Amino acid sequence: NISQYKKQLERRSIVIPNGINIEHSHCQPEPFHLGYICRLDSKHIAMVKMLMEIMPLMNQKYQHVKLSIIGEGKDLKLVHTWAESINRQAGRCMVMVHGYLNHADQQVIPIDLVVGVGRVAIGAAMAGCAVVSANNNRMVELITSANYDFYLHNNFVNINGHKPTTESLYRVIDHYCQNRNQLHPDVERVSTNVNNDCHWSRIADQVLTVYRQASKP
Repeated sequence: NISQYKKQLERRSIVIPNGINIEHSHCQPEPFHLGYICRLDSKHIAMVKMLMEIMPLMNQKYQHVKLSIIGEGKDLKLVHTWAESINRQAGRCMVMVHGYLNHADQQVIPIDLVVGVGRVAIGAAMAGCAVVSANNNRMVELITSANYDFYLHNNFVNINGHKPTTESLYRVIDHYCQNRNQLHPDVERVSTNVNNDCHWSRIADQVLTVYRQASKP
């Protein structure tokens, strides 16, 4: 994981985030609709399991809460099995496993909050979703305008964070859901910032600038 070596590399490197060109949909986010977009394999399955584990707790407080899992991989069948079990217990389709979807199809799903880092976090924020930065190895935190600069320069990964737990994941997502209306203006500010800083045209300019500087005699 390159993030653990950032301090050794930062004096000799320049971080340029992924550039994305998102065509915004007119699909309004559905309150309490959570999303996780990943490859369904051993590298990501622990986070999928934690998200599944918090859903019964979330369902006790938010009767319309949903979780969409988007992605494919060798553990797709296992994830389907987990989802079916949770949905039976809930008596409704609370967890949906969509498999692979391209960017256009993802935007048809009215997700309100996305859990992810890197390119997933950037794309979700561009689309207007709230973003919780978390993966198997890094702590859970809602990206806000207050911590935005830190995340922008660290590929939207909490490089100083510890491994997340089910409890920490639940705590951050529950806080967002409880305060969704109050937090929404800040979610919009973060989205505006990401669209300005991570659009592919801005990233292309940054790359060209680095090449020009490196090629100077």
